[in-house]
Order: sequence, then C-alpha cells, then structure tokens
Amino acid sequence: MAMSTEIYGVHPDARVGEDFQPRWRGSFDGLVACLRALAPDIGAAWDRGSDGDTLKNDDCVALANELDRCLADGSVEQYVAERNAYIEQLPRVQCDRCGGAGICSGDKSRENELFELLGELAERRLTAGFVEQCNCCSGAGTFKDGRSYRDLYVSDVREFSEFLRHCGGFYTK
Repeated sequence: MAMSTEIYGVHPDARVGEDFQPRWRGSFDGLVACLRALAPDIGAAWDRGSDGDTLKNDDCVALANELDRCLADGSVEQYVAERNAYIEQLPRVQCDRCGGAGICSGDKSRENELFELLGELAERRLTAGFVEQCNCCSGAGTFKDGRSYRDLYVSDVREFSEFLRHCGGFYTK
C-alpha cells in the first residue's frame, strides 16, 4: 500500500536538504523499492515502515554515493524503464463502485440489474433518467491499477540523492 511520506533533514546544510517531496506524494514507495534494488546493503539500513523512520548522516552520504554511481552507469535508467514498463502493462481493474457496469443509479444494489436491463445503452454510457455514468471509472467499468499512477523518474532518484547529500541524516513523518 502506497503511503504519503514526509521526509525531513536532521541537520541540513543547504535548502535542498531540508525536506524531500516526491513528484506525486504516493510515489515514495516506488522510490524506496528502487533504492533497495540498486543499493541493497545501504537500503536495508533504512527499514521504512512507519512514522519516525530515520537514516543517519553517514548512511545518507553512502546511499547518495551509491545512487550517483548507479545514475552514472545507467542502472537507474534501466531500473526505471523496466519498472514503468511492467506497471504500464498491468491489467485494468474492475470498478468496485459500479461492478464494471459503467453506470450508477445511486442504489448500489440495483447497478448490476440496471446494466443487464439497459444492455447496449449502458455500454455506450448513455445517461437515461436516474441512471448516470459512474464517476469513479468515468463509465468505462474499469480503471488503471493503482500502482500505474505512481510513475518513477530518473530525476526522482537524482533529486533524492541530492537531498541525501545535504540533509545531515533524515527522519520521516
């Protein structure tokens, strides 16, 4: 489960070391997975689980050095490309709200019954009377797997490395 994480430098020596905010707040799990894959020894020093996780300054600098090495040799670019390609090919998930019908009546117990009655009209996502297009899936009946909204970019790793180099150790909230 992706979580929003706030990361703060303990003794920052520059503005970039004061805090780290991923591009999309929920994307932090993807960055952590990347760190653990590319720098398993150092990544293991930081057991991200709940509020109050920390990493000491020496470990931060060591992780920044390892990430910079991985950025230079292309490992980060390869990892990000493979990860994002995998996530992009994940199958769409059936909408829980409308049960895949693409329409909502306001009465969840009747949504599947309405879909069966309306047949082709529901497939075209037409609005008829009290039947409306599902606002969770925009009438498609499915939506992208939640992990697909958590893109990871090479620049995320580069920015995190810069944060690590200047944070003086960090803690999470």
